[in-house]
Amino acid sequence: MTKRLSGADGSHKDEGAMNPKDLDDLLASARHTRAEPSAEFLSRLLVDAYANMPEPAAVPVVPPRVGWRAVLRGWLNDFGAPAAGLACATAAGLWIGFAQPATLDPVTGALTLAAASTDTTEETVELIPRLDTWLGEG
Repeated sequence: MTKRLSGADGSHKDEGAMNPKDLDDLLASARHTRAEPSAEFLSRLLVDAYANMPEPAAVPVVPPRVGWRAVLRGWLNDFGAPAAGLACATAAGLWIGFAQPATLDPVTGALTLAAASTDTTEETVELIPRLDTWLGEG
């Protein structure tokens, strides 16, 4: 509760209230005086700050970049021999298929001509035999 006071000039003033000039004077005096923290307070503050500081995160290890030549060299080391064997077999198959050697002509000629001949005295050769020939009765 504040107490009202009457001044000599007849103005009324509350005992606990501040006017704007009083507030300006108070802030001006606070602006000129500087409060320095004690050394004990600063040491306690630093101890608390270091205790609450999180541990630094581990930096992820990024593997070094590998060039395309190293990748190709690795693939050739792992899959080079099987790939070379497959490529050689493919090339040999294509060569034999297109440029038929003369030594295979009698074999393929006998099989294809025997199957295509109209002479009934010759026995034909079935290139894909059926199971019926093996299932005879008696």
